[in-house]
Amino acid sequence: MKILFVLLFFSKLLASELVGSYIYFNDDEIKQYFKNNFGNDYLEPSNENEFIYKELEKYTLELYDRYSELLGPYFDMLPQIPHIALGHFNGVNGIGVSVFEGINYTQNIIRVDKESFETGHSYAILAHEMAHYFLNHPSQIQRSLLIHSIYEFEHSLPIASSHIWENDYTPQNTEEFISINRTIEKIGLFYLFPEFVLPFDFYISSNGLTGVMQTFLEESDPSNQNCKEAIEISDQIGDEILSICSAGLQVCIHDKDTLINITELINNFETPAGECFKNKNQEFLKLVSFYFFDDANLDDLKKKYNQGSIEYKNSFEAQFFAILYAEKNPLEIIKDLFKNAKAELEWKLSKTNLNFANIRTITMEDEADILAQIILENKNPQISAEYFWFYLNDYEKQQCRQIVDDQELEPVPGLIIDPHRSPCYRYWRSLKLSRELKETKDSKKYLIENILKLNKFSIYKSLQA
Repeated sequence: MKILFVLLFFSKLLASELVGSYIYFNDDEIKQYFKNNFGNDYLEPSNENEFIYKELEKYTLELYDRYSELLGPYFDMLPQIPHIALGHFNGVNGIGVSVFEGINYTQNIIRVDKESFETGHSYAILAHEMAHYFLNHPSQIQRSLLIHSIYEFEHSLPIASSHIWENDYTPQNTEEFISINRTIEKIGLFYLFPEFVLPFDFYISSNGLTGVMQTFLEESDPSNQNCKEAIEISDQIGDEILSICSAGLQVCIHDKDTLINITELINNFETPAGECFKNKNQEFLKLVSFYFFDDANLDDLKKKYNQGSIEYKNSFEAQFFAILYAEKNPLEIIKDLFKNAKAELEWKLSKTNLNFANIRTITMEDEADILAQIILENKNPQISAEYFWFYLNDYEKQQCRQIVDDQELEPVPGLIIDPHRSPCYRYWRSLKLSRELKETKDSKKYLIENILKLNKFSIYKSLQA
């Protein structure tokens, strides 16, 4: 499944102390905040969890020192050592960093999923999260700068190549690519399957219309029989999707029988889901605001729409608002928005000269992967590769090994709407990067400096573009 990494902001040092041998909060307000937000999912240090806290504190301090030594020469000021919060965090498979906007004292906490710690790969995951931390990525998420460079793939190019890191696309092409990317994000994974009338995919958490529909179901009344039935059918659809789509390889097979089954399940889903969503237009609009408009006030947008004061880039954008504010069941609105977005994508693709098969991007997740591997190479060159390999099932491992080892090809990176690459691709890249770091003397310095150049902040001393 997709690994979700939630990032963090730089902030002032939290009130903390060493309790035993791990960092923990001594501020009751902070502890209460975590309890209020995560309830029983948040695990305080206890006899049962003390070992994990101690291990994580050891990893955190070790990695912080490694990053400080590597990046210190480029920084005017290093961030504080982050804090640790252990828990059972639903929907988060891995070590993530909690972001609570507007609450400074919780903005440098690494949130650790207990089950992920128990996989034995928490050091590699924590190294990845620490890279996000030092690069101050969350401030860029707010500015929608997930993509830092766009280039065309060439198999023979090293990772430390100017072709990759110096964004050889024109501003016009870059804007066009991002515009298409955002339309795909509205639709989700199944822009690949034109026969589907509703957005479904296999990710734990999705954006766009898929996120709206799935969140609506998750937040529905569990005692409502229609909602319960809709959730059960949605889960069945998810199982069918997973039978033809590999999360590890990011490849879907157009199996005719399975697609027929999914289509029938979607038909069966519509009646109970429609009843579940009935008369919930305000709740629906709040979710649309969250997923599409950064929590903007949709009443204000509706006034602008009625006044004709919204500037549209194309007719599909105008149609989006007309559909959104229609007096219809939210499920019907989702269907209409889905249809409109697919038509918009088809129109944009018909106009572009971009070769999407060869387009590659450098995202913040790529930067964190590469920077973490540079940090991990001295400890154990295989840590990164072993971690990505872990997330492949037996079938995916067999297919990935055939692609990477036998055919020496680049695996499918994944959907362009996802800043994370497929585990097979990340495994392939970690092997390639490990060879480069050994064989090319200046590759480490080149990669570090170009990653910092793509993250332009005043904390850096001499690499401003």
